[in-house]
Amino acid sequence: MSTKTEVQQTQSTKSKTKIKPPSLYNVIYINDDQTTMEFVVESLKIIFYHTEETAKELTLKIHEDGSSVVKTLPYEIAEQKGVAIEDLATIDGGNPTEISEMATVNNMPVAEDSAPGDVMDDAALAAQYRSQADTMFKEAKRLREQAEELVPTKKKKSVAESA
Repeated sequence: MSTKTEVQQTQSTKSKTKIKPPSLYNVIYINDDQTTMEFVVESLKIIFYHTEETAKELTLKIHEDGSSVVKTLPYEIAEQKGVAIEDLATIDGGNPTEISEMATVNNMPVAEDSAPGDVMDDAALAAQYRSQADTMFKEAKRLREQAEELVPTKKKKSVAESA
């Protein structure tokens, strides 16, 4: 009686990529002769979600010391906040009365399931960026696997030849 035994060798690869949290950057307001204190207070409240009291304290610090860190954020979010501040400054010449009456800030990202005019807070924006990065990472992994099937690496060739 003859028995035929087949041995299949498979290679399992698990990605052990550790994703480190993003580096943080300080957003710094610098005092100048053109920007009103009212605009600074309003922008701190609207863009960085500071309370009225905290915004006034930071504004005084900026005025007296010449500059102040107003928030520490990941680079992309800090950059986006800078753009939002520039957008605020262009609305009616940066008139604080007009700004504080606005329900929305132009070009601010909004959650997909939010009502029109809702602005995302920093945590939601960071979560959205992480989700997008995770999706892109998975897509890159899928494409690497497809490429590996089309053009096997030396490691896979040697396993296939030895079997």
